[in-house]
Amino acid sequence: GHEELSENFHSQFLRLAELKKELGSLESDEQDRIREQSFLEFAVKEIKSASLAPGEEEELQLELKVLSQGEKLYSLLQEFHDQVAENSGGSLSNLRQGIQNLRDMADIDNELSSYRDRLEAAFYEIEDVSDSIRHYQENVDFSRERLEICEDRMASIRKLEKKYGATITDVIAYAEECRAKLSRI
Repeated sequence: GHEELSENFHSQFLRLAELKKELGSLESDEQDRIREQSFLEFAVKEIKSASLAPGEEEELQLELKVLSQGEKLYSLLQEFHDQVAENSGGSLSNLRQGIQNLRDMADIDNELSSYRDRLEAAFYEIEDVSDSIRHYQENVDFSRERLEICEDRMASIRKLEKKYGATITDVIAYAEECRAKLSRI
């Protein structure tokens, strides 16, 4: 009797030890699941709050290049305008005079009319480029504040790329993966 009771007690004791071990493993698995869920939720929230757009990084890099050299660019734009613009005695006023001279020459010898036509076409092309450059100069923003905004945005993007993927597209894809994992948890 005692031996049978002792054996039964021993097997029950071993079963209890197994159940405790299994319970500990389940509790650990639950903690891991909660930890993973929390991490995934944080990643999704952090990426979503950044409002990333594909191609944004390239656009920012171009804008930063312009903004960081804004004074030099503005000076060059002004110099270009002074050299080319007709109303500031630039090359267009000389070309206009040249066209008039070619008109007068073509009136004398019609063979010169093709040169006049070519010079007129070049004049209008240069005038169009000059107007486009002037329009660009009027609309470009060289503010220090905008430079800081772009630098801060680029730093935020770099931080997310360091944590979640090499490019904005990778970071966005990672957020989607996290959302998919969360839906399975």
